[in-house]
Amino acid sequence: MNKAVLPGVILAAAFVLFGGAVMLVPSLQSDQTAVTADVRYGVERARRLIDQVGENEERLEVVLEGLRLADVAELDDDTVAELTEADRELLDEAGERLGDILNSTRAERRALHERMQNAGGEVIPSPRPTFGANASQMAAAIREGLRARDRILAENDSLLAEALTVVREALAVQQGEASGRSDPAPLRLEGAILYSQATGAQRKARWLRERARRPRTELAVLSGELDRLGRGGAVVEASEIDARIDAAKTQRAERQAARDALREAVASLARTIADLEARLARHQSEADEARAALDALAQKGIDFSDPQGFRKFSVMYAGQSKLYREALRQAQILEFGTLANASLDDSGDFLEGAYVPDGGSGDVSPQRGLYHYRAELAEREQQAAAAQEALAAVESQVAAMEQDRAMLARSAEDAAAQATGARETASIAFEDLTALLDEAAELEEVAIGKLDSAAGAFRAAARAAQTRSREAGDAISGLNRDAAQRSAKSVVAEDRWSPASSQARVADTRLRAAMIHYDRYRDSSTVASLLAELAQRGLDLADIEAHEDEAESARQSGLEAAKEAADTLLTAGRSLNNHYSIAAEIASAYYLQSLLGEPDVLQYAIRNYEAAVEGREDSPFAQQYVERLKQLRRQRNK
Repeated sequence: MNKAVLPGVILAAAFVLFGGAVMLVPSLQSDQTAVTADVRYGVERARRLIDQVGENEERLEVVLEGLRLADVAELDDDTVAELTEADRELLDEAGERLGDILNSTRAERRALHERMQNAGGEVIPSPRPTFGANASQMAAAIREGLRARDRILAENDSLLAEALTVVREALAVQQGEASGRSDPAPLRLEGAILYSQATGAQRKARWLRERARRPRTELAVLSGELDRLGRGGAVVEASEIDARIDAAKTQRAERQAARDALREAVASLARTIADLEARLARHQSEADEARAALDALAQKGIDFSDPQGFRKFSVMYAGQSKLYREALRQAQILEFGTLANASLDDSGDFLEGAYVPDGGSGDVSPQRGLYHYRAELAEREQQAAAAQEALAAVESQVAAMEQDRAMLARSAEDAAAQATGARETASIAFEDLTALLDEAAELEEVAIGKLDSAAGAFRAAARAAQTRSREAGDAISGLNRDAAQRSAKSVVAEDRWSPASSQARVADTRLRAAMIHYDRYRDSSTVASLLAELAQRGLDLADIEAHEDEAESARQSGLEAAKEAADTLLTAGRSLNNHYSIAAEIASAYYLQSLLGEPDVLQYAIRNYEAAVEGREDSPFAQQYVERLKQLRRQRNK
């Protein structure tokens, strides 16, 4: 051949062999190969977007750590502005606290950094937040941190949304019978993106639930205040002062009646004594007159010139003597009394003899004289004076108790007025609490929906991986042993990790959902208890039963999700050689079940954590499990 034309022939051959081959490639490629190429391109694009999300998450964690140290990670910009105005001292104290925390954790961070380096890992140090030297500077720094947090979150949301769109476009690739959905890689990536979106929504929901602590705490404080004010409002009834006043008034009436009776007795005795004294004076006058008459007769003597003189004298003298004796006897009876219808017995002994009824019939009855009445009058006057003093004492008690009652009534009115204000404040706080929890619940619904979709994607990825493994096995089943081992498809045929790892990710979604349900269960239970307390204080803010039902529904949903996670992990763990992280996740599932009202499973959580950390007690990667195990052991031993 002419050497001059050889290069042209070679060039033409090259064109046929290579250029023509390029032109013929589309028609020679299988449908699955073409689909796989498109899918891999989409997956790579999505991965790069997710890498940006990861970088943002590292930045976000630095920002959040500073905000958590300042104890404001769950707040928003407006709330921090309110803190600036109302709690300047609080912010100053927070700045001092931040310095103490950072200084105290420096050694711990250094030790953690060394452990991570020894294990081949790397710790991204969190820079010391520069919050400033005073409240205003600190608040400004915090607000900037919150804005940085929100910017990063918004950027991550956008990146994840774009990545999800790219992945779903890859999954939608269809050529002939080949489909993007037969490739486990985009399905796993779809699940991971959805899981990340769910985690982001849950994080925002948790911030809202953290913000809800303030109105919830305010409600708890107001509940105690309403209890105190309720007791203050019922202080009149609680003191039983009305009953005591009524009892004192009854006693006053009784003592007044007793005093009046004694006064009447004194007046009656005084009348009796006055009558007796008048009669005594009359009889004493009669006795004096009779005595004067006797003295006159004795002085005049007997008229011996009159033959009847002695007899006349005797008759006159005897008559005056009788009058005198009778007057003296009556005066004696009136002054000292006597025994009526009585005579001395036959002994005639005035000292030791007994008095018997005169004439042998009737009763001997004493007749009191002025001596007795005057003694009784003195006694009754003393009793009347004592009764008046007792009456004055009980009247003083009644007056004092009525003053106390008036004071208590004023206190009850003040308490009622304060209770009205407290109820109004409680209603506002409950509205704030409900708004925050409702907003959190909306985000959680989004998160749960994303988690359900993520679980579906991971299940589809597991099925796709199983199908690919089975098809690879079928493809090499007819080859001899050496050819089968040399075939690239042997690796795919023996792959058990891919489907199992996707199943483990399904368990992750169930665990995350259980956490969300637990948050709802905890807060709904707390709100129901608060509402019940407030209802006892006379304030009905909402339907308690509805919140109790919400708590129970969340509890049941959380238990179902946690149990599904544990069952899924037990199945996947066998294909993943029972990696210690699987045991730790199973322990987490049991721990969640214990938090959701099944304390008996706590022992299973402890056993699985023990299995997870055995031989890894000093590993930095297992420290979270070590700490959780310590916590659960303390909880078990209480």
